[in-house]
Amino acid sequence: MNKRVIFLIALSTALLMSFSVFTDSSGYPRRYWVEDIPLTIRVHESINEHEGWLDAVVDGAYQWNEVAASYWEFDFGDFTTVSSRQQDGLNLMYFDANYDNFEPGGTVIAFSSTFTVGSGASYHAVESDFIYNAAGFPPGVNGEPDRIDLQGTAAHEFGHHLGLGHCGDAGNDQPGLGEVFPDAVMYYAGIEGDTMT
Repeated sequence: MNKRVIFLIALSTALLMSFSVFTDSSGYPRRYWVEDIPLTIRVHESINEHEGWLDAVVDGAYQWNEVAASYWEFDFGDFTTVSSRQQDGLNLMYFDANYDNFEPGGTVIAFSSTFTVGSGASYHAVESDFIYNAAGFPPGVNGEPDRIDLQGTAAHEFGHHLGLGHCGDAGNDQPGLGEVFPDAVMYYAGIEGDTMT
């Protein structure tokens, strides 16, 4: 089996509680305000060309809806034709099949980019975009040995939307705290053929 390790980098169910928290320079946590919840994700319409992908994305997001004592909730809106990271009021989920957002041959399979406003106690997120490198790392939905688990990747990147960093030492100047739990959804790397379940 190919044991290539892929890093999941954040630019801005197993051990869900192993993570770090993104903060501003004053130490205030990045969060969405309650009135912004549920966070409505708009998935690019091209997902409909791939059997099982939408179900995997929804299942990955809904893992966070099930966390006990959490006010967090994801929801899904209409499909969109938007295909790039931009602050436009739309929480995008896009599968990049052309390397428009990634370097060919790179190790990044996905990124979550969150836009924020304010500082100190008023510091909060207003939008998050999730771009998946489908050109470099085709998503898998059934534990295929040469693919990256889409449900697990979605849960990981949506965790970044919530304001969570990686567990353990993530390296690459990415935040990471606590012990290293390779089975944690917020672990910084994945293995082809691995699944979340």
